[in-house]
Amino acid sequence: MRDDQGPVRPAVDGVELRIWVVTGASKDEIVGIHGDRVKVRVAAAAESGRANAAVCDLLSGVIGAPVRIVSGHRSRRKLVLAEGVDVEAVRGNLGR
Repeated sequence: MRDDQGPVRPAVDGVELRIWVVTGASKDEIVGIHGDRVKVRVAAAAESGRANAAVCDLLSGVIGAPVRIVSGHRSRRKLVLAEGVDVEAVRGNLGR
């Protein structure tokens, strides 16, 4: 079931983003919307938490706030939290 808020939604401590991660890419980038998630590509392999760290670094740099993974540490489908920002700021930084 789809939700009208899309992949970016308000949370108590900031903003939650539902993301879809592709590892082993040629470069780190935010691709756009993939279904109900933000599609993110990272060059790092999904080994020893390297891809998760790359995802957090990429999103933190784009959003301008600390980002941590809330769930999906071992999955392509992740829920991340951008702390101390609002939905409008995150959507603006993501270009949507």
